[in-house]
Amino acid sequence: MYVYESADALTYRLLKGPAYTPPTGLIRDPSLIRHTDGYYYLVHTTDWTGSTIGFARSRDRTYWQFVAQHTLPVSGLARTWAPEWFVDMDGSVHVFVSLDTTNTFTFRPHLLTAIDASLTRWTTPRPVAGLDGANYIDTFIVRHGGAYHAITK
Repeated sequence: MYVYESADALTYRLLKGPAYTPPTGLIRDPSLIRHTDGYYYLVHTTDWTGSTIGFARSRDRTYWQFVAQHTLPVSGLARTWAPEWFVDMDGSVHVFVSLDTTNTFTFRPHLLTAIDASLTRWTTPRPVAGLDGANYIDTFIVRHGGAYHAITK
């Protein structure tokens, strides 16, 4: 993973590259938050197939530490792609992830919730109602005007 920064969102400079390579697997679809403990946390896709997502953390976005490769306990899980952080107004931390449980490249958004502030223990993924009947991937959630909005493709 390479990290760039910009003062104006138009001109970027390399902060560090490569900045992070996981101990095994791939790093695809990275999503980043800054947590209440002061660390930046990364969640990412770990492989083209399988049932895991990866986590890493950094104090400064240049030096990263592997946290965990988390296995999602979902029956028939063929692909686990595009995890995205979502921090709710109450401070609860979630990951929305696209899961293929049919081995047909048909993805459905699922929600995991952190069980504690360490971001190392997670609930079992739950399908997101209303988005579970079609092939959606890369789902990103925002809260605006008192409502949750899902942006997906």
